[in-house]
Amino acid sequence: MSRKLFVANFPYSTGEESLRELFGQHGLVEEIKIIYDRETGRSRGFGFVMMETEEECVHAAEALNGAEVGGRPIAVRVAEPRPSAGADVEHRQGPKRFALARPRARRQRE
Repeated sequence: MSRKLFVANFPYSTGEESLRELFGQHGLVEEIKIIYDRETGRSRGFGFVMMETEEECVHAAEALNGAEVGGRPIAVRVAEPRPSAGADVEHRQGPKRFALARPRARRQRE
């Protein structure tokens, strides 16, 4: 099981301190990572919260999923680990390859 929570749909103005205060009511928060837009630098409205224990993580997910933050219901769930680079290769689809269209032959004008 994971100690990391995925948190989505919080207002763009929400900062780390307000998330730490909200999740701190359900256990010790080790780390918070808010995802920001590269071009604008504005929050994208989702991020990750790392709790100290798995029990605190599950308890916080159950208690806060659907809770309102800044007038918006947030989605909270236990984060799933990323697959490693070589895992599940058989079921992954690679890039789609399309045959290039052949150029049409031009008609000779008479």
